[in-house]
Amino acid sequence: MSRCTDTDGRMFFTVTKEGLPIQKRRYFFSETFAAIGCAEYYKACKEEQVWNDAKKYFEMACRVFYKNELTTPKFTNLNLKALSPVM
Repeated sequence: MSRCTDTDGRMFFTVTKEGLPIQKRRYFFSETFAAIGCAEYYKACKEEQVWNDAKKYFEMACRVFYKNELTTPKFTNLNLKALSPVM
C-alpha cells in the first residue's frame, strides 16, 4: 500500500501493476477503501503496523472530507454538494 501513497499522504486512485502512479483523485475514496481493507486485515493478522495504517488512511480521509484539505474544487463558481460522501 505504501507504493500507492503519495508524499502528501494521499493515495493514488490508479496505479500500474508495478505500483507506479497514474492518477490521483480529488476525492477520498482510495483512502477510505484502504482504511477499511487495513482494518479488516488487522482483524485477521493482529499486526500493529496494519492497524496503524488503517488509522492513518482513515485520518487522511477525514482531513479531506471535514477540512477540505489537499483538494482543489472542480468548480469554483457554483455552490454544489456531492452526494457520494454521505454514502
